Amino acid sequence: MLKQTRVRLTWLKKYEILQEYKRRQESGSAFTHKQLAAWANTKYQLPRQVHPDTLSKLIKQESLIQNNVDNGFLNRKRNKTVLNKSLEESLVNWIWDIFERKVFVSDALMQEKAENIQSMMNYHLSHENQLHLRFSNRWLYKFKKRNKFKMYR
Repeated sequence: MLKQTRVRLTWLKKYEILQEYKRRQESGSAFTHKQLAAWANTKYQLPRQVHPDTLSKLIKQESLIQNNVDNGFLNRKRNKTVLNKSLEESLVNWIWDIFERKVFVSDALMQEKAENIQSMMNYHLSHENQLHLRFSNRWLYKFKKRNKFKMYR
């Protein structure tokens, strides 16, 4: 038996499906979710038809989809989440300050600074509310990818 592949749509495709759904509703010839799934399948030549329940979720997530398209995340298939936005912003600002001074920033230094920022943020919080993040090599890789930092020699 063949394994069925999951269909992952980009934000742009989700947006286009929503636009088609809205266009059909406004013209009075609204699609059922099954018809919309069939339309998406033929338009994007998907290996497997999108489930109608998935389309219901898309319609409910219209503002999220619109936001991602407006921010230029057209070819992404899912959100990239940040556990603590203020920590990430502080680290990015620190790195840019260091770059402006033409100083090399190693991976270990980035991880150490992230730990320092976390401990400074935890200083003012009660024990239950403190951050307990691990700054592993995987975290570092994703952080650099999210913020478009590249290593040059």
